[in-house]
Amino acid sequence: GPVLIDAVFETDQDEIREVQGRILGGGVALASRPLGLFDRSQNHSVRTSSLIGAAINARFHTYDRGVKRGVATPKRDSFVELEVHPRYKHNLGRYVRVARNIALGESPVERIRRIELLERKLLDPITAPAAALQLEAIGKEALSVLEKGLSSDDAVVRFYAAEALAYMDEASASDALAEAARNESAFRWHAIAALSAMDHISADDALTELLHVPSAETRYAAFRALRTRNDLDPLVRGEGMGGDFTYHMVDTTGPPMIHFSRSRVPEIVVFGQDVRLRRPDFLYAGKKIMLKPAGPDRIEAIRFEAGENERRRECSDRLDDVVRTIAELGGGYVEVIECLR
Repeated sequence: GPVLIDAVFETDQDEIREVQGRILGGGVALASRPLGLFDRSQNHSVRTSSLIGAAINARFHTYDRGVKRGVATPKRDSFVELEVHPRYKHNLGRYVRVARNIALGESPVERIRRIELLERKLLDPITAPAAALQLEAIGKEALSVLEKGLSSDDAVVRFYAAEALAYMDEASASDALAEAARNESAFRWHAIAALSAMDHISADDALTELLHVPSAETRYAAFRALRTRNDLDPLVRGEGMGGDFTYHMVDTTGPPMIHFSRSRVPEIVVFGQDVRLRRPDFLYAGKKIMLKPAGPDRIEAIRFEAGENERRRECSDRLDDVVRTIAELGGGYVEVIECLR
């Protein structure tokens, strides 16, 4: 078979993990050392490094002020620096795996033969994962083969074909990835990550549909993916509550659910427009705010503070009203969580 970059270079996995952990707010904060491929063999050379850079740039490029340029820059005889391609900014591990599956010095005839071999491997669930990566690394020439994978009777084959197509921004991938996210827990994260990488409107439609499924994990993952794609989307934009946390109400036909973020950002996401609080005898929202019944379907919130008069607010038992009332009385993220828990 052809010589793949994988057979020549090894990825600096620690660097990928470091960069992956520093992805914030839809962008990429690169680590202090460049992301790239390191040749750990004794046979590295400037020529090999240049061949690898050219092969990667034939497959991946970006635009700088309208000027097309490659993502790979050979720096030394043993190191090729990689700029992160926008399509893979939230999945650096896959980006490097695809780059390592690019062939070196392959003739057009050899490529046609390899695509024919990869087609047979793609349609076998055992070899489908590796075949899909190689086909994705080939690029546009492999689209027709990956499309055939979508028609397979095997769910595994359909998923790996769709995942590769998604990172090539092919609209046909959306339905198969949504199916995998709904029905196959092992594929869920990868399917939603692939949908979030797409620019096509079909990915938005697929992720929006996933907001209504019973699985809590799937719904919140779809919400996060939609925010990653476009944090100004009215469906997931939300609003700031006193500068302390972000509050989102998601209209969904799925079971009511409240999600509290415990990492990265203070965020409350309520799935369902008419979630109501069962009126308790009393509830505390922190040390200074108490909630108690105030008649049918009504709740009174009272703020006690030493040296100040009591502040009282009455609201309905709708969760949305309760959260807003707590925030109005000076309660923050911790107080709302304590109350609702």
